[in-house]
Amino acid sequence: MRAQRSVGIWRLSGVEANAFSRGSRPSWYARLSLRAGMLLALLVFEKRAHGSGCAVCLLGARRLRIACAVALLVVAVMALGALAPWVAAGALCIVAIMFGEQALGALRSLPAQCRLRRGRPPRPYRYVHSLASTRQGAGAELLVALEAEADDKGWWLVTEASNEKLAHYYEGLGFARLGPSVVMHDGSPHVRMGRPPLKEG
Repeated sequence: MRAQRSVGIWRLSGVEANAFSRGSRPSWYARLSLRAGMLLALLVFEKRAHGSGCAVCLLGARRLRIACAVALLVVAVMALGALAPWVAAGALCIVAIMFGEQALGALRSLPAQCRLRRGRPPRPYRYVHSLASTRQGAGAELLVALEAEADDKGWWLVTEASNEKLAHYYEGLGFARLGPSVVMHDGSPHVRMGRPPLKEG
């Protein structure tokens, strides 16, 4: 089930932002930063969307898209700098404010991520970066459709569970633990999980 044209990036970013801020009351800055991060992720990651627009799954990042996004940012900043240096400095400050906290968290989690990646299945595999849903059952339906695609193409599916409840959820969908839990920088235990294809490619 591929992302349909009728399901826009803005709507999908709202699904991601709502799912990941559920149960909390983030400030306007946190909501804006999260929404911006989700928009960027949807642009550079391979994705699958539920036909209803109520669920989205992000797979691995596409390197060419990341390179294009970085190149576009550099060109934009250089152009702004040539026209008005203070505008370029302001734009860089806005980017730093919006993405600085997320980038810092990613850097802090690098040692734990390296330990998690020891549980790596044989290739080919697709990494399920995130699965977000705002309607009960839509996320499971989307993941089942992705599993069917993986079976057809001979992919392993790999993901991380950030708690035991989520690990049991994935186990119910055919995933198994690929290694022991690893404690992240924020104290949460993550475990890498994988699902082999029903027919090896």
